[in-house]
Amino acid sequence: HHRSLEIRSLSKMTDHLHAYQNEAPIGAGRGTTMLLGIFSMKSDKAKRRRQLIRSSLLSSDYRICSLGEFQKQASDTPNQRSCQIPYTFVIGAGDNDRPTDHNDEEPVTLDSDQDGETEDDCTYLNIRENMEHGKSPTFLKYVSSIAKTNGLDFVAKIDDDTVMAMPLLLEFINDDLPPAPYNRRIYGGSFVPSRKRQHIYAQ
Repeated sequence: HHRSLEIRSLSKMTDHLHAYQNEAPIGAGRGTTMLLGIFSMKSDKAKRRRQLIRSSLLSSDYRICSLGEFQKQASDTPNQRSCQIPYTFVIGAGDNDRPTDHNDEEPVTLDSDQDGETEDDCTYLNIRENMEHGKSPTFLKYVSSIAKTNGLDFVAKIDDDTVMAMPLLLEFINDDLPPAPYNRRIYGGSFVPSRKRQHIYAQ
């Protein structure tokens, strides 16, 4: 009996890299993570902006990576991952007959844009492209479906014309934002009421 347990415990030498029952082992602390959703769209101008952002803001630190790379690190070596700020460009990729806010049983995301084009660091939402009529809630809906399994503590949304000081953002995340499970009920931003739509926008 003891021999079988020993063989089983040594059968996978990389077990120490993974959390036991979704809990990080003692001493294997990790930095707080924040998914950065950069809102973009399908156009030549937006495509050029994405390339500019990749080559400037997103290439300055090893702790910044694409969402795909972050998910790979979270799967392969969750307690040794280096990326803290995964990013994704968020594009409304649904046809004109799709709603502007995901409210049906269709998949939340698509594999490509309307023309079948793909970029590895883009998330294609299954809604009609829009600015203030459901794109943000749909993105947050998608993030909520992947946050726990990938170890995402916070999510932020910016537009593709936002100029970010990434070193300051990293400093803020590390100094002021706690990781799960201590990240509850923390919000940053301002509230803007909309009488027309009878709800409150979060900026």
